[in-house]
Parts: sequence; C-alpha cells; structure tokens
Amino acid sequence: MRFHTAVPALAAVCLSALSAEAAFIRPETTSVTTDGSSELSVRWLIEDVDVPLFGYSLVLERSVLTGDSTGGAIIDVAATNFFDERNLITAGGLTRDMDFSLIQGDGAGGAFVSTNADVLAGVTPTPGLNDVLVQVVFSIEVSQPGEYMFQLGTGSALSDTGGFPVGFDSEPLVITVVPVPATSMLLVVAGLAATRRTRAIH
Repeated sequence: MRFHTAVPALAAVCLSALSAEAAFIRPETTSVTTDGSSELSVRWLIEDVDVPLFGYSLVLERSVLTGDSTGGAIIDVAATNFFDERNLITAGGLTRDMDFSLIQGDGAGGAFVSTNADVLAGVTPTPGLNDVLVQVVFSIEVSQPGEYMFQLGTGSALSDTGGFPVGFDSEPLVITVVPVPATSMLLVVAGLAATRRTRAIH
C-alpha cells in the first residue's frame, strides 16, 4: 500500500511548484520476518522522479502493531548509513555536504535522516545505480516478538535545486520478530557444553 506524504515547504512556494508526478520512496522489501540470528538491514529507494533533487529528509517513524513499545525491532542509528556506493547524491556524481548530513534517533526506535549536495545542483535517480536514500540497520530483540512498522512521517521531504518541495508517495516496512526456534537454542547450548568439555580435557 502507498501512503501519500504532504511535504512541508522548504521555501515560500505555491502548489504549482510541486512536481506534477509524485516521486515514490519505498523500502526494498515491505515485509521481513526475523529471529535475530543475522543482521537485518533494509535500504530505502527512490524512483519515479521527474526533476533533479538537491537533498532530502526522512522521518522514519516506528509503530508497534503487536509487541513491546520499547523492544522488538528498533533502528540502530550508529550502524545506519547513506550507502554512498549507491546513494542518490554520491553515486549520482555529486558530493554530500557533510555539515548537513545527519542520522539521529528519535527516542522511540525511529530515526531522522537528512542530507543534501554540497553545491547547488541536482541529480535524478537511476534504478540500481543511484537510487538509495539510506540503508537502515535494525537492532532485533527476540525476547520481544511482534510486528513493528516503519514508515515516513511528517517532516519527510524532497527538495529540488530551487529549494522547493517535491511531492512523493511512500510505502511502509513491517518487521515481524519471532522467537529463535527451540531446536536452534538446544544446538547453541550443546555447542557451548561441548566447548567447555574440550577445554576441561586440555
């Protein structure tokens, strides 16, 4: 399902300055099930852009569909990154302005992401080349199973080279956290016990 996001004005702007066709921002997958046994990361992609973009801000809000309000799945802000090898700006031939590049937590398991080019220029995304806005890395607590949704909230924005907002639609990501299977836990315990016996023999 798509969500239409009304972006706030980055400058005084009339409705005619908005893009005629809404861009589309989406996670590379909209549904993930994890038991926390491996790192989970999801890239947010941008497509269907008909004007060059100067920068963007993403407010990634976390909603608890079922489960714990503080655990389960939250964004690991320290590990989340702009994925520069395929980033909209850097892989598009420009350089991100480091003074205006920011990834920070919101205190509720979500995050705020913002960056722009270091010159007044714009770039359009090409699928598979420079279509990534952010690679979000998640911290998973299997002791708090449930469903957790991450979607773009108010304050998310795309900016063209004139400082005007570009309209966009978006899709959310739903992460389902499930407990580690009991058989896996037994294997882990057995492995630890075998390691202890081996050390005792030596």
